[in-house]
Amino acid sequence: SELVAPYTDEGIAAYAAYCSYIAETYKDYIEYYEIWNEYNLQGFNLEMRGPEVYAKMLKAASVAIKEKDPDAKIVAMATSQVDVEFIKAVLAEGTEDYFDVITVHPYQWSGSYSEERFLYHMNRVNALTDKPIWCSELGWSSSEHEWGVTEKEQAIFGVQEYVIAQAKNLCDRIYWYDFQNDGTDKTEIENNFGLIEATTAEDANVAKPSYVAFAALNKLLGKSEFSECIEKDDFKAYHFEDSSGTDTLVLWGNVGTQVILDLGTDNVQIMDMYSNITDNAVRERGIYKFVLDDE
Repeated sequence: SELVAPYTDEGIAAYAAYCSYIAETYKDYIEYYEIWNEYNLQGFNLEMRGPEVYAKMLKAASVAIKEKDPDAKIVAMATSQVDVEFIKAVLAEGTEDYFDVITVHPYQWSGSYSEERFLYHMNRVNALTDKPIWCSELGWSSSEHEWGVTEKEQAIFGVQEYVIAQAKNLCDRIYWYDFQNDGTDKTEIENNFGLIEATTAEDANVAKPSYVAFAALNKLLGKSEFSECIEKDDFKAYHFEDSSGTDTLVLWGNVGTQVILDLGTDNVQIMDMYSNITDNAVRERGIYKFVLDDE
């Protein structure tokens, strides 16, 4: 990529003119405008201009858009990873009044998932602002690359991150990257972020485990609010309630862990992460005993 971000006064003015044209043309269709993508990454900012230059571009774009559409919302930062230092530096340039939402891309390029890392970085960015925070890109590649995960792990990590984000109030929105695999090469990391197979694949458009797991998550928690978390050394259970009084526990932990829960009721369904009802629990007077597997 040779994507050079605007940096001269003339270049920034041209970018603002472009934003003005887009806002005027599409104001009846577009509500949010994100200003640039991953400016802190050389692939999108070849000359690695600093946050002070991004701040100038953000201000100019924001003014241009709002002149054409005063109701437009400006989305800023869009950092690769959760780049707190970059965000702080942009804020230090007096940009607070020029945007409405901060976005970050908290990928974990390690072939695994760390809840502690996610919590640490998201809490740091939350400490900077009272404005909404979106994870506008997040996901795992189910590729054979060293940074890849299995298709089942993609589903597991995705569900856990969504649940934690909601339970801990870490962000206002999450956008999974992305809906469909970009290609069929299983060794290529960028080809395999999707929830369904590529259109060009032999099994075109077939749902991956992550699609089914997210469908189950939405079905069970789509109208629910977080209540409390039961935290043990080897498992955690996040308790959600909906307006009808239905309780849902989203539970995971170390594979092979025996879980004993006193739920005070015999009216319980135990499901795997795809919402298949399982019957591998021993229940006695509201107490449930079962062993965790990877689903």
